[in-house]
Amino acid sequence: MIGGRRADGLYHDLPRPRSGRQGKHRTAYVWEVVADPTPGQPFLGRLFRGIDLQRGEWPPGFRFRNVRTGETWAT
Repeated sequence: MIGGRRADGLYHDLPRPRSGRQGKHRTAYVWEVVADPTPGQPFLGRLFRGIDLQRGEWPPGFRFRNVRTGETWAT
């Protein structure tokens, strides 16, 4: 078992995931599915990026809400 400072050193040596651009144009998953018309509703409550909404092919009946602003978007 690895513990203490050695474990911390191993953790910090791992490469960090690349993040999107910072500031005003950062990549953020802020669009939550609030209505999912598909059987079983597998997407209900999941978060997506704005680009996913713009470029994705969503069937009619999906409704999204921006968790930061409260803005809604529907297909």
